[in-house]
Amino acid sequence: MKVIKSNTYNIISSEPFEIPFPVVFELLSGNTLLVEYTISEAGVVDYSFNPNANEKILTSIRRPLTLSDIYFLFSSRIFPDKTPYTAIEMERFEIEEYQQYAIIRKTRGMLPGDKYWFRFEGEYINYKTALHENRAYYENSYKKYLESIETASAAAVAEEAEIQEETTETLAEPLQPEMSKVDVDIMRDDMVNSLMSSLSNELKIQESIDPPEIVSDEKMSDDAIAVLLAASFASEPPVETTAAPAEVSESASSEKISDDAIAALFAQNQ
Repeated sequence: MKVIKSNTYNIISSEPFEIPFPVVFELLSGNTLLVEYTISEAGVVDYSFNPNANEKILTSIRRPLTLSDIYFLFSSRIFPDKTPYTAIEMERFEIEEYQQYAIIRKTRGMLPGDKYWFRFEGEYINYKTALHENRAYYENSYKKYLESIETASAAAVAEEAEIQEETTETLAEPLQPEMSKVDVDIMRDDMVNSLMSSLSNELKIQESIDPPEIVSDEKMSDDAIAVLLAASFASEPPVETTAAPAEVSESASSEKISDDAIAALFAQNQ
């Protein structure tokens, strides 16, 4: 048999689940005891309610209760299974497997909409303590959530700083692109052309400074060239003399001077 709990629209099942019998527990509203339940080792349910309580009781008082009533009671006071929030609640209460009795012992059946809760045998706590323990699970869960956000944020900042550092180092390094054989050949040709152009310019400058040499069809002797250079760079004009011309050395006489060279020599001596 399945029914729908009012104002929650969650399907509540009375199907059996593992409960370690015997079990003794109480149902309270705030600090007011409403019912004491006893489940024997054989699974027989007995209860006694407080006739002076004005609160509503969550189980029937007009008939004997069965284990199905207890299963329904526990299932109606815990978060349902197979919902988007089930895993979150299980992590919050540190429960690895969805098991109704384990959950009811952790949460004590506390829900936000009322003050009902369960106190099991051997527990000597009041509503304030039980409420504080229940809220501690949510507070700790929220702290863990904030810590996870801070950890993730710190990791993101560290990663961003590392990327920025790597980028800075990369920009600081000189760019050394790999050159292909074609690029090397082009660079070599450019260097050769530049060098040849520079040499050509130097030769043109040198030719503009140096006077052109007198070129003739006949080769001048060394002595004639020496006499011609001496006459060209003399600081004083030559002194006329009636002395006989100097004898020409055998080496000079052995080689014939061209007519153009002789004419140039006489022109320089005038």
